Amino acid sequence: MNVSNALTPHLIRPEHLDPHWRWDRAIPSHGHMSVDFERRINFDRLRDYRLARARTALKNSQCGALLLFDVNNIRYVSGTKIGECLESFNRWHAKRVIHSRTCVMILSDGYDTGSAELLGGAMRALRRRCKRIVWLNPLIGWEGYEPSAAGMRAALPFVDLLAPAHNLVSLAALEPYLARL
Repeated sequence: MNVSNALTPHLIRPEHLDPHWRWDRAIPSHGHMSVDFERRINFDRLRDYRLARARTALKNSQCGALLLFDVNNIRYVSGTKIGECLESFNRWHAKRVIHSRTCVMILSDGYDTGSAELLGGAMRALRRRCKRIVWLNPLIGWEGYEPSAAGMRAALPFVDLLAPAHNLVSLAALEPYLARL
């Protein structure tokens, strides 16, 4: 694999988009519980493999960090230990990049495989530094969804806005809120 090609972003242009796509429907995603019943994919091994590749590419590049926006990439490169991730961010980066006027946006389904207590503590520390915390959860768009996962329950007291992020219509609906910040 050519590392320089892996780090070159693929630009999506209007002609790449399907004009008949219904932007109001949920964006398909396989989630962390999907299993190929014939081959029995070991997702932990797959994640470890992808994480190793991402770390190697990062080490061999001149980049200092990876910013991942695709839920599938985030899940395989970072895992779903949101509390540990936020605690690390608070320790190493928050003092430099977060201040009293910052609006922090978190895009996650809230299913944390780590400690809910750790997530709550990391959210508390983050909340003391910033103006607002917006949590975009792609599951909110699903009928009957309730933020009942332990991680989501631990984070909610520190969240100013919990909003859906399951399609472009839901993201566009954030504009009036974000314009007021």
